[in-house]
Amino acid sequence: LLRQYIPNKTDLDTAILFIHGGGFVIDSVDVNDDMVSYFAGHLGASIFSLDYSLSPERKYPVAVTQAEIAFRWVRENKADKISVCGDSAGAYIGACLTHTLADKGAVKPHSQLLIYPTCGPNCGFESMDLFAEGFYLLKKDFQWFWGHFINDGDSSQERYLNLLDGSYRKNLPKTIIVTAGFDPIVDEGKQYADMIKQRGEDIIDLNYPTLFHGFAFMTKLKNPCIAVNHFLDAVSYTHLTLPTKRIV
Repeated sequence: LLRQYIPNKTDLDTAILFIHGGGFVIDSVDVNDDMVSYFAGHLGASIFSLDYSLSPERKYPVAVTQAEIAFRWVRENKADKISVCGDSAGAYIGACLTHTLADKGAVKPHSQLLIYPTCGPNCGFESMDLFAEGFYLLKKDFQWFWGHFINDGDSSQERYLNLLDGSYRKNLPKTIIVTAGFDPIVDEGKQYADMIKQRGEDIIDLNYPTLFHGFAFMTKLKNPCIAVNHFLDAVSYTHLTLPTKRIV
């Protein structure tokens, strides 16, 4: 199921496939409706929000496969250029989709926006312990989500299960990674950004040190709104035919 958002004024010639978060287990296009509407209006872009099948009934890689089907459908029926966007677990699915398309030699996304991405079922990062409780996303929640998403004992379809193992093709699309300072998964998001950067890929790494996991939902609050507008402006910039620069 895809829900399309069409702004009154379209400024970008690229459609966006949005993949929601929720730990692979909860949330939906309805839960994310206000946030995606805000994104569409600010960017002036048509957005297709994917309502993928949730775990534990549908485990990895079902959501990635559905995202690939959605990407191909949008490209064949709606737009030649497509960007991928996701938050949290949705950012992980989006990153897996990008790697999958690259491995198959298929048309890759024009760009990808990964908002506070989780990168794999590793809970050993320092930030996971520092912000284990009291910061919106709990460490125990993170462990519970991944436990429902992965297939125990079956690694045959798990090539990208840990995005930080580096086993992916180069030549990724333009990438923006957004992280928040008070987020249990900030360290893995930063590590993923550093890994892409070290491979010479085109990446903008944006960290908002005073914010927390889930802030993109909260544009009615001043500081989250400023941050969301900032990274959406970075998205607009990546669609211009100008030299790449780091946005700080």
